[in-house]
Amino acid sequence: MNPKRKLPSKLTDVVLPIIIALVLYFGTLNAPFLYDDFSYVVDNTQIREVSNAPRLWITPYHQSGLYRPVTATSYLIDYFFFSLDPRGFHLSNLLLYLMTILLFSVVIREVGGNRSEALLASLVFAAHPVHTEAVSWIVGRAEVLAGLFCFLGLIGWARFRKTDQWRYLILTCVAYFLALGAKEIAAPLPAVLFLGEALGLFGSSNSHVSNSSLSSWTGRLRPLLRYFLILAAVFALYLSLRIAVLGQFGIDQRSIGFAGDSAQTRWASTLFGIGHYIRLCLFPTQLRIDYMGMKLGNLFDWRVILSFGVLCVLGFMIFRFGRRVPRITFWLGWFALFLLPISNLVVQIGVFLAERFLFLPSAAACAIFGAGFVYGLSDQRQRWIRGLTGLGLIVLLCTFSFMTIVRNRDWQDPERFWRTALAQPPVSQKTHHSLGALLWDLGRERNDLSLLDESDRILEAGFALRFRPDWKLTNDHVLIVQDLANHYRERGHFEEAIQLYEQIIPLTQRDPALFPLGRSAVLGNYGLALEKADRLEEALSAYEQIVATGEQEHLAGAMMMAGTILHRMGDFEGAIQRFQEAIQVNPTFGEAYFNLAPSLFEVKRSKEAFESLVQARQLGVSRAGEYARERAQQIINQAVVAENYGLAQQAMESLLAVVEETAQDAYSQGLWTEQLGNPDMARNHYQRALTLDPQHSEALSALERTR
Repeated sequence: MNPKRKLPSKLTDVVLPIIIALVLYFGTLNAPFLYDDFSYVVDNTQIREVSNAPRLWITPYHQSGLYRPVTATSYLIDYFFFSLDPRGFHLSNLLLYLMTILLFSVVIREVGGNRSEALLASLVFAAHPVHTEAVSWIVGRAEVLAGLFCFLGLIGWARFRKTDQWRYLILTCVAYFLALGAKEIAAPLPAVLFLGEALGLFGSSNSHVSNSSLSSWTGRLRPLLRYFLILAAVFALYLSLRIAVLGQFGIDQRSIGFAGDSAQTRWASTLFGIGHYIRLCLFPTQLRIDYMGMKLGNLFDWRVILSFGVLCVLGFMIFRFGRRVPRITFWLGWFALFLLPISNLVVQIGVFLAERFLFLPSAAACAIFGAGFVYGLSDQRQRWIRGLTGLGLIVLLCTFSFMTIVRNRDWQDPERFWRTALAQPPVSQKTHHSLGALLWDLGRERNDLSLLDESDRILEAGFALRFRPDWKLTNDHVLIVQDLANHYRERGHFEEAIQLYEQIIPLTQRDPALFPLGRSAVLGNYGLALEKADRLEEALSAYEQIVATGEQEHLAGAMMMAGTILHRMGDFEGAIQRFQEAIQVNPTFGEAYFNLAPSLFEVKRSKEAFESLVQARQLGVSRAGEYARERAQQIINQAVVAENYGLAQQAMESLLAVVEETAQDAYSQGLWTEQLGNPDMARNHYQRALTLDPQHSEALSALERTR
């Protein structure tokens, strides 16, 4: 090749896949936070201080029963630069994806592929639609980071085997540790490297292996065992940290995707899931966020049998190619090994199928696509074969690119995203709840009753899924019932709301893990519905149950609500006691101060009532001033009728401790002072009224009268 053409050609190898990825994913920079982004990023207080960075290595991944300190640290870095601007987080995802594409191209070369193969494989990798969930979803970053560091680890190993330089082995170990810290799917990397060594894909230096042993499979691997032991030590270090932080190896049994399912459902769905993963790598159609509704309960379902047949074919191909086509065998092994952690065969995980999990395994499909296209485009092939292969490459890249653009449009619009999910049967309660909750929020924001009605219809449809034969009680069902009950309560359908609350309240004790907001939150909403329905004693009982739990998060609020019920029932002293207890629990609880005042007024403790309103106003309860003026006016009117001007003056002074004085307030004080026989002080009040309002005619007349 002409040296003058070498640099542009290599530059094209790098630039072309990057340009395609940028074109396909640039629109995601304007995407909002979506779905689990709120739990792991927006509501995650751990990422808001740089000083928390070391703590991320000794705490769970945002209380999720997972250990991913590298991913959490990347969120912390984004927050430092971008705060909670989602564009910054999406920019990081895109940049990490571009870096991963470049490293994947290098990996192809390191395992024996040529430049053309690396270019074509990278183009397919950049355009593959199955990557949209990992790249376009901020939480999907864990997959991208794991892929990036696994690719880097393999490159380091290949360079170490070629050069015998320990810095590359150190790079491999560090990259492997970081990949594990990004996500557990990186665990099989040493096995992948071992497979590559067994197939003779990595070059060896003379200091490692003697020439006589190169022809022997065991002779080639035996000298490398000490290096694999180092990688095993890296995994052991990660595993020790994980167990120390989480207290266990896997996730909680209640959180696994097959919790409560039969053994037949687990195995049938697992086999189907593996076959579906293979289909998504080759034919990535009907992409979706939630696959839980696709579980199968029969091992003899045709989809299970088909998946089993595909697995047999895959195993046969690995056996058949073996040493004859080592690179294809390597990539088939890559796919199988990286599929193990997500297959539920070895360890059960939180879901049985998810597109983002394919980010690493799909590299194998992209590499095989690249090798196949290079084979078909070779000068050794007949012209018509080269033409068909070139056409196939163009069609594949165009189809993948179009599918990626369409799917990314879903990720850029939450409403479109969940509507798309709801249109893909079989639907799940998770989809119904997510879209219903979103439409309710949009309806309130836009004051659009049609969206509120649609929200209820979608939630009701999700609620009706409980009649399906394969239905089981999950957190999503509970969330649907809670949201429906809350909606009915807000729209004045109190009895319907009460019935729904009463369906799930027993579960708050029997199965508290189903309630992310806790039993007290459900009881609180139940109490509100009962109160609106004038079932006061039952409402009081609900609030007192919350108080009995002693949960600090809800204690003060429950005490205050119990106080409001006691006030309505005429037990003013009991109400005062509850309000004061709420203030003791939370001294900055402005609403408790505000609600305390009416009960104090009822027992003629007006001075304390006004003092309570002063506290409420200082704590941000703006309506405290309006209420203080209303009650003061009542006292003043009664006092004036009784010609008790001293009491009227006291009431005004108490009022002015809560609100700012007006010209009319000053004028009224002047009248009462004048009636009490103090014209000099009365004139001072009239003068202050004119200062506040120079056009106050009554104050002008009074001032003239008292001269």
